[in-house]
Amino acid sequence: MEVYPATPPPFDVYPFEEEYQTQTSMFQGSNEQSQMLRRFPVKKFSLSYDLIQIATEWSVIHNFYKTMLGGWARFWFFDFEMRHWGDEYVGRGNGSTRVFDLHSKSIDPHLLSVLVNGSPVTFSFLPAGGQGGADVVVLDVAPVLGALITSTFDGNLRIKAVMQDRFSDSISARFVGMAKIETIVLREVHW
Repeated sequence: MEVYPATPPPFDVYPFEEEYQTQTSMFQGSNEQSQMLRRFPVKKFSLSYDLIQIATEWSVIHNFYKTMLGGWARFWFFDFEMRHWGDEYVGRGNGSTRVFDLHSKSIDPHLLSVLVNGSPVTFSFLPAGGQGGADVVVLDVAPVLGALITSTFDGNLRIKAVMQDRFSDSISARFVGMAKIETIVLREVHW
C-alpha cells in the first residue's frame, strides 16, 4: 500500500478531527437514549499547503492524487506532528498471533503501553518493521480469541486513509497575507 508523501510538508499547523458515531433516540417523557455505533473515532486531517512556497513540489501531491484515483484507493498516512495518542485500535486476538502492527511510527518505546481488554501486557518493540514503516509489537502471550488490543503512545499516528475525491488548486485555495493556501482533506478508513 502507498504512503502519503512526506514532502512537501504541510504549511504551519494543521487541524485534525475525530468523530464517533452516536445514535440518539427520544422516548416518551423526554427520555433520551444513546447508542454508540463505533467504538473508535474516525479521524480526518486537513493538510494546508502554501502553494507559492511549494510551487515546484506541488506536482508530487497532484501525482499522488492521480495514483490513488482520487478517493478510490487506500493509502497509509503518518501524522507529521508528534502527539499523544490514547486508546488506539491495534487489533483482535485469535489465540495464536503475537505480532501486531501499531498505528504509529517513530515512537519512544518507553512511552508506549499495550493493553489487552484494558489490562497492560508485556511486549517487545520493533521500530518501523510493519506495513508502510509502522512500528511493531511482539506480545509475550498471544491474546485469546476476540480480545481487544489497544495502545497508547507519543509519536506519529498512522492511519489508513483516502483523499477527497475532488482535486483543484483553486476550489479550496484561499489567500492568507501573501500566501495562497490549498487544503487537502484526508479521511481515515476503518479496518
